[in-house]
Amino acid sequence: MAHTKSSIKDLKRIKKRTIRNVALKSRMRTYLTKARRSVDNQESDAAERVDAACQVLDKMVAKGVLKKNNASRRKGRLMKRMNISLNIGKASVVRSEKAVKEKTRKEKLEVVRETIEDVDSAVLAGALREKNEQSDTTKTESESSEETKDDESSEALEDTPEEKPE
Repeated sequence: MAHTKSSIKDLKRIKKRTIRNVALKSRMRTYLTKARRSVDNQESDAAERVDAACQVLDKMVAKGVLKKNNASRRKGRLMKRMNISLNIGKASVVRSEKAVKEKTRKEKLEVVRETIEDVDSAVLAGALREKNEQSDTTKTESESSEETKDDESSEALEDTPEEKPE
């Protein structure tokens, strides 16, 4: 809790600014979203919406809500998106930088998953091979031991004299 009068006043100012900044940032995001959608859908009012979004960004900088470079970066990305949309003529081809990053992340994850699956299948195949080899050797050992037992038992039967009933 604040102890001095000046710190109490600062807390009041901070609360007011926070409320104002939240509302302004929400307004800014709304303008940017509408501008992006109109550019992607190649609507006739896309240029006007982009211009309005740029004005809102400039106001955010003037009020101290955003830093200058942050607003500049956002405006640049929006303009780049609009120029691509105008040059290509197909909004479906236009993707935001975030979507491109997401795609590359997904592709990387897919490659990693495939590699893991390959390694897992190789390890599993090796383990199965070893198990089969072990079972084959135990089978051949057991079969050979059974054959020797059969041979021994048949030899034992041959060696024993037959008993005659009395």
